[in-house]
Amino acid sequence: MTRFATRWTLVPALLASAWKQLVSNSLVYIAAITVLQGAVAVIALPLIRWLFRSAVGAAGLRGLEMSSVITLASTPTSVVLLIAVVVVAFIALSFQLAALVLMSTRLQSGLPVTVAGLLADAKALGRLLLRPRSAWLVGYLLVVLPLGNFGFASVLTQAIAVPSFVSGELLKSTTGTILYVLFLLGLALVNARLVLTIPAFVAGEARPLRTSWRMTKGITLPIIVTVSAIILLSTVLISATLALSLLPTALADAVWPAAAPAVASVSLAIAQVLTFLLVGATTAALVSTTVKLYRVGTDWKGPAGIAPIEPESNVASNQDFRRPALLAGATLVTLVAGLSIVNYPVMEALEAHPDTLILGHRGFSGGGVENTIPGLEAAAEAGADLTEMDVLQTKDNQFVVMHDVNLQRLTGQDLAVADLTLEELTALTVTDLAGHSAVIPSLRDYVVRAQELGMPLLIEIKTHGGESPDMVELLIGELEELQAMDNNMFHSLDKPAIERLKQLRPDVYAGYIFALAGVNLPPTTADFVVIEEASYTSGLRDDARANGKGVFVWTVNAPAAQRQMLRDEVDGLITDHPDTALIARNDIDSNPGLTGRLIDAIDRFVVIN
Repeated sequence: MTRFATRWTLVPALLASAWKQLVSNSLVYIAAITVLQGAVAVIALPLIRWLFRSAVGAAGLRGLEMSSVITLASTPTSVVLLIAVVVVAFIALSFQLAALVLMSTRLQSGLPVTVAGLLADAKALGRLLLRPRSAWLVGYLLVVLPLGNFGFASVLTQAIAVPSFVSGELLKSTTGTILYVLFLLGLALVNARLVLTIPAFVAGEARPLRTSWRMTKGITLPIIVTVSAIILLSTVLISATLALSLLPTALADAVWPAAAPAVASVSLAIAQVLTFLLVGATTAALVSTTVKLYRVGTDWKGPAGIAPIEPESNVASNQDFRRPALLAGATLVTLVAGLSIVNYPVMEALEAHPDTLILGHRGFSGGGVENTIPGLEAAAEAGADLTEMDVLQTKDNQFVVMHDVNLQRLTGQDLAVADLTLEELTALTVTDLAGHSAVIPSLRDYVVRAQELGMPLLIEIKTHGGESPDMVELLIGELEELQAMDNNMFHSLDKPAIERLKQLRPDVYAGYIFALAGVNLPPTTADFVVIEEASYTSGLRDDARANGKGVFVWTVNAPAAQRQMLRDEVDGLITDHPDTALIARNDIDSNPGLTGRLIDAIDRFVVIN
């Protein structure tokens, strides 16, 4: 990178280059982003969904859950179809990014962007993708890049993220927090070092990952700063755009409520289109930046078939695209009109008076340690409708309220619940990161206090592998003695435990927890299903209700996600923050206007990353 005086001159130089490219060739980039993202959404994504559904069906499954993953992985036809899913996703994503790199190279070289030139580039790109060594890019494109959220957006990767229940659990301990922060920092570092992978791949490098790693040595931090600056500017522009899109609906709510649904539908459509363009511009800016950086380091003139680089002053301008601009404008207007029609029933369907139950997850950690009596009392004080809590069997076949099978996180001691008696466990003190402390409660003490508070419970039957064969029977016996079977609910990740509970007490309201759910919900004798937030879809909700099942979702902590579940009127929302969920429910119930619905619809339907 010797063309820059110092490594920190990279930042302004790259930002200036990206800005120049976007301004000079905005119509070209808009057209390219629209075509590429549209092709992925219309062709690749439906094909991937069909292949995945076929893979699940080939294994004889109605839907996917954690316990059926082994069945899926051991069915040859399913494995072949799953490999096809990966191949299609890889080809679509790599072609999308590589095509933008090729186009950016042409623009920076002062070459015309013509249909014939793009087709020639696409043919050359196809040959590159067919090389066996291209397979090394799969992990980078489908795991490292989307997890790092490095700004290269695609409809294929928007759902790839660390599940909130995983990050949430890690953040509940000092060690977990440190590990999670290190993981995020490591992702940022790896993404910065591999940011030139696609330009190197398109340039025909034999080992593009290694090439990028070598070329970015010593300039990692400037790269992170540059990418962060582009993403920050994009976020500000998108936030301003979304805020402005609310004004017409707020005005309609105030002066012409009858027209508010139509106005909100059009406003949502405009927000969707403008955000799509801004996200596309962000990707284009990042691609332009990486191409510039790669060219500076290698004097790259592009793949075979592209003419030598000309001075950047010869870059094609928007004046060459007046006719395409008219076509693009007409397309955008048509798109807004079509989305407005689609959005109208969606806006009307968003629930304005939700009856969703709010459940404090393991109590309320804002006032006490999880699964302790102070945490239970805090949930009651916050106004939660129910408290969700966990039960484990002790060494002497008693029951204790505890989530972790090992007590290291909360007591600092490497002790297993299965190895301790009830007396030994209830003598231990647990402490959380907020500084709350309390003793581990027995099931009996916890239930009695809940009854005194008038707080119904959702009791999770947890297993550690050392339970007695009659564990469920013993649990029922203790709760019946406390007269606590009829007024509380039950759920578990352990399917046999729930089926045994329903067999012995078919009258109780019991649920089956899905840590992973896909396609449809597998059969269960449970009365309701509990779906992890990352797996939840309105399709799964509808499938459950069509089969007479209630729908609970866990662990929903982000305010926007809480409002989404409330708008969907799921039966139960399990959260670490019942206070914010209750505020959201009251707000939705007391403000039935379309502005509030539009805000929640934007949070749900406007894809930003």
